[in-house]
Amino acid sequence: MTPLLPPLREELRLLPAAANGDGSPAWMIHDPVCNRFFRIGWLDVEMLARWDLGSPAAVVESIQSETTLLPNTGDLQALTAFLERHSLLRIATQAGVRSLTERAARQQHAPSPGCSTTICSSVCPWPAPRAGWGASPSGWTGSIGPAPPS
Repeated sequence: MTPLLPPLREELRLLPAAANGDGSPAWMIHDPVCNRFFRIGWLDVEMLARWDLGSPAAVVESIQSETTLLPNTGDLQALTAFLERHSLLRIATQAGVRSLTERAARQQHAPSPGCSTTICSSVCPWPAPRAGWGASPSGWTGSIGPAPPS
């Protein structure tokens, strides 16, 4: 059985960014809980746009058939590791909670610059469900998932 991709945090925002030095498009993922920004490229956005396909193989196949990009599952594994390392994935399992607790303990609870809370400095663990991305680049700016309730 093919493993499913872990869910993304709902409150993340995807914003346009200036093109990369080579002219390729770029975006920023904004984590509003900790006010952090992460620059990502075209392939990353294409993978995130198809995240709800669920399996790495389905995401890679879709990108290969619909774009000029030629990703492999290793590219998707690298993006997943990046998202996990920066706490951009929703914690949905007991193992995830345990990992988050261990990471917080290792970081000795020292707040990071620009963040006044211990939680933000360690992992920003605000899990929430999220819905799918749009099917085209025009739907990508703004919220990655649905807008949080007011």
